[in-house]
Order: sequence, then C-alpha cells, then structure tokens
Amino acid sequence: MLVYGAAALGDVTPQVAEASLGQALAAGTNHFDTAASYGDAEERMGPTMERVRGQIFLATKSTQRRAEDAWSELNRSLVLLHTDHIDLWQVHAVSTLRSSTRCSYPGARPRPSFAPRARES
Repeated sequence: MLVYGAAALGDVTPQVAEASLGQALAAGTNHFDTAASYGDAEERMGPTMERVRGQIFLATKSTQRRAEDAWSELNRSLVLLHTDHIDLWQVHAVSTLRSSTRCSYPGARPRPSFAPRARES
C-alpha cells in the first residue's frame, strides 16, 4: 500500500491537483488520505476520485466533536470527494487528554458502520 497525503492540495489549483494525483496513481498509489480541514483538498480530489474510486482506498477525517456536526461534515466530504462512501473515517487532531475525552463520551460521536455512507433525507 502506497499512501498519498492530500493536505497540500488545499492550496493548489485544480490543474496542479489533477497532475499530482495522476502522478501518484501512475506510481502505484492506492490509498488516498485527506481531511475536511485541509482547505480545498477534498474538492480538488473529487474529479479524480470519481474516476478511480473502485481501485483505491479512500480515507478522510473530521475535527468535529459533536455527532451531528461530524455527520454533517462527513456528508459534505462525500459530496466533495464525488463518492457515496469512504473506507476509513478518522477523528482528526486528538492530541490532548481533553480532546480525547470530547471524542469518547456517550453521544459524542456517531456510530458508523464500516465505510460510512451519506444519510438519505
């Protein structure tokens, strides 16, 4: 597994992102990691992810600590990434005991099954 970290895509043009993702795919990258907090990274990745979604492992992250906010952010990520599911959804930026506690009390986080999908309205 070769992982592409997409944080830098948040500050580049769509053309630069497309070229970078294309080079990564050509080199055999099959795991793409991004986060809602990486500027425009998810939006930049969307067109490429739509084309290769069945061939790659896709991960994103949320910094939200309230369940409803996290679900909202996940659904936005799914739209921006042009997909109906992700393979790994991570709680991002848990770096202190306080932030860990905010993510782990009952009701703090949604209880997704593997490969979260958008909720139907």
